[in-house]
Amino acid sequence: MKKLLLVAIVAWFVFVGVVFMQADLGFSDAQETEIRKLIWDEIGNSNLVGNQLRMEIEQSLSTEQTLEIQKIARNEIDRQFSFTLNLLNGLIATLVAIPIIIAGATFFLQKIIRNQLVLSIKKEVEPDIEKEVKEQLASLVKAELDKQIGGFANSLEELKSKAFSQFEEFRKSLEEKDQAIAKLSELTPPPGASKKEQENVSPEVKQQIQENRGKIELILKNNPSLLLTANDHIQLGVSLYFEGKLEEAIDSYDKAIEIKPNYAVLYYDRGGLYSLQGNVIKAIQDLKKAIELDSTHLNMVKTDKDFDNIRDDDRFKALIQSFEEKQEPEGNQD
Repeated sequence: MKKLLLVAIVAWFVFVGVVFMQADLGFSDAQETEIRKLIWDEIGNSNLVGNQLRMEIEQSLSTEQTLEIQKIARNEIDRQFSFTLNLLNGLIATLVAIPIIIAGATFFLQKIIRNQLVLSIKKEVEPDIEKEVKEQLASLVKAELDKQIGGFANSLEELKSKAFSQFEEFRKSLEEKDQAIAKLSELTPPPGASKKEQENVSPEVKQQIQENRGKIELILKNNPSLLLTANDHIQLGVSLYFEGKLEEAIDSYDKAIEIKPNYAVLYYDRGGLYSLQGNVIKAIQDLKKAIELDSTHLNMVKTDKDFDNIRDDDRFKALIQSFEEKQEPEGNQD
């Protein structure tokens, strides 16, 4: 609004100046005659020349001389008026230019003062604003961090609770598995038991053996991360052997051997299972491995009924004979 007002004022002064400078200040003949008369009257009224002298001068001059004098007077008047007119025009131009210059100077001065004021206010306010912005930013960051930490804490608490619950479930399943294995060990006759001892097991005990083994299988199904030990696989193999499930029993012993590859009993028991199946080659391979790991199995196999199916096989006899020959030099040295 202020700028529009200033522009309007400047435009007005420019308009006035142009009007005055372009105005026609020339005079008509009647006006010039009147002016001359006024001049001559002024001259006549002055102390320099009296009226009588003027009349005498006019009478003594011819018409041509009078015209010449009038021409000279007119030129002089025009010269004087031209000077006055130029002076007047200069004065008017000056009067018009002064407000414009003042307005322009005021505008630029106002702009300079405003810029200086803005800079001064900025210098004074900027530190406070910067401090306030930093405080607000710190507050926002802290709030966001608190939010993130709170969410992380909640997530961590949930994970902790979930992990604890899974651990408790795992521990409970592990205890149930160990109890079932222990019960199997208690109910199942050992692999070296006679057929009579196996036949004397009551149907109720057989039912309990099946139930405990089924319980173990269910626990493993519900908890895939739960691993069985080599002894667990042995006990499952023994219970399957007792029920006559030889192939499944062999699978249990395979898993036990993967865990304990240098455990002689595992090869000996699996060799007996292969013997019961009539698999002579694998039975002899496992028996050989068992005796190599533990020579006491050489005497055990001579009376173990699980190897009766292959006892008359020449390969079995040759294996036993080879180990007995190895033991004879040791006995002679003693």
